[in-house]
Amino acid sequence: MLNPTRLLQCLFVTPCLALVTTGCAQWNPVDVVFQSLEPQDGYYDCENLVGIDTLGEAETILADSRGREHNIFRHCLDGYFYPQNCRGRGTLVFSTLGRDLMEMDLETHQVEELFTDVRISVDQFLCAPEGETLLVAEWDDVWITDKDGTNLHRLELDFMEQFSFSSDGAQLLLSSVEAGTYLYDVTTEELSLWSETAHGAHFSQDDQSVVYLTREGEERVDVMVSRADGSEARKLTDLPPNWHLSPLRFTPDGTQLLFVEHYGHPWDRRDIDSALYSIDVATGSPRLVTAEDRHVTSFDIDSDGEQLVVGLDGNIVLMDLDGTGEILLTDSDRLDRTPIFLSIH
Repeated sequence: MLNPTRLLQCLFVTPCLALVTTGCAQWNPVDVVFQSLEPQDGYYDCENLVGIDTLGEAETILADSRGREHNIFRHCLDGYFYPQNCRGRGTLVFSTLGRDLMEMDLETHQVEELFTDVRISVDQFLCAPEGETLLVAEWDDVWITDKDGTNLHRLELDFMEQFSFSSDGAQLLLSSVEAGTYLYDVTTEELSLWSETAHGAHFSQDDQSVVYLTREGEERVDVMVSRADGSEARKLTDLPPNWHLSPLRFTPDGTQLLFVEHYGHPWDRRDIDSALYSIDVATGSPRLVTAEDRHVTSFDIDSDGEQLVVGLDGNIVLMDLDGTGEILLTDSDRLDRTPIFLSIH
């Protein structure tokens, strides 16, 4: 029997995307997508791309690296998906371990090839929010292309690590510790130096502010915020120099920054401590969102700025923005990670 909370979600909250035999009558709503790696001889291998509702009651395998479901991947190691919700396109985009970009329709779950080029091994990619532009990066090259793969051109930059589009897709920040931060105008195709010392630069959702990091020798890393043109910069806080940080993310209202602090590179581990932090933009005060003895791989913020979905201790957890109200969406011996909201409701 369907519980009342579930019934209300089915009727009023979440559009239904995939036919199944349980859930909202015969429909399975998908609110969160994540990577799921299966244990194999002491390691994690054979990755699935999984969708789940925010009550954690029904999982749907959207793509399977062994080809059992969609027959588009031939080997286990071809399946490292790193999904992104390409909101401007209304699709889910994911890569296949340095090969192609695939695109999944969120209503039909049909998968099509979005981008492939024999010259490019896709290490990173980013959809512009309006869905018209794609960034594709490999180890030492950055490429910009239209949404259909045309007008492909290489930017004259090497070894860029982090990227951020403005909300209208007209501007792009590219940064690395070694090279600083550059600003690219998508319309005019002009590239200019934004800052020699800033790295990890990201736009706020209203494009009025940019958060970035500066390294002060071996002593500390400063978290800075400025206007979009780099003016009126001020220090929010400083962090230990040995912290390996995920990209800093603004909440939708611009009042907080969230990031994951990593020791080393624990993306495929459960046993290395890493924590989720928030910083108050007005005061610069940092605080823990998750306990220091837990293992966070990544997180996403919902479009209302009220909830987080977190890869936590090998599972997927839904929680309030302050870290309270944890709801366990998955609980298994798999390694579930890199969750994203689909923001479809």
